[in-house]
Amino acid sequence: MDAPPAQPQFPDLAPQNLVITNTAGVITLNLTCPTNPGENTIIRASAPVSQGRETCDDFRVLGTCPAPAAGSADITSLYTGRYGVPPVAKKVYVRANQFVDGWESLPTTFWAIVSAEAWPSTGACWPLSNCPPPVSTRAGVLPGACPLAWPLLQALFAFDLGRSRGQARAAG
Repeated sequence: MDAPPAQPQFPDLAPQNLVITNTAGVITLNLTCPTNPGENTIIRASAPVSQGRETCDDFRVLGTCPAPAAGSADITSLYTGRYGVPPVAKKVYVRANQFVDGWESLPTTFWAIVSAEAWPSTGACWPLSNCPPPVSTRAGVLPGACPLAWPLLQALFAFDLGRSRGQARAAG
């Protein structure tokens, strides 16, 4: 009986991020890969889940990571072949790891949410990328900014300004 091969030294994992784009209703899934993943990088994914889901442990093998073009590996066909096109406003989890000489590296998990429109969009803001555009230009609403984020920003700046003014008075 042969002894199993020694545990290999795994190279750095090529996939670094999952990016889902929705351009005119065409949804694509890409893994950011600054280097070539080679033939040993395995991609697993889950079916689309609710945005509120914090974890996922139900992954299925999609295949090996395709070669990247311009730093991005398109996994759309791998994903849609297994689960179909992910619906807007759903979260997609993807895992990548390497398989060498019968050994598997620890997986790295990525996730992204399918946006309703192309990102970045004119009415979008980060991190609330699904905010509606402002309905008016009344005082306190910035054109192109997220109206849901504005009260939070006002409160943060008012607190900071109040503290700065109080320090200035105490010093003067």
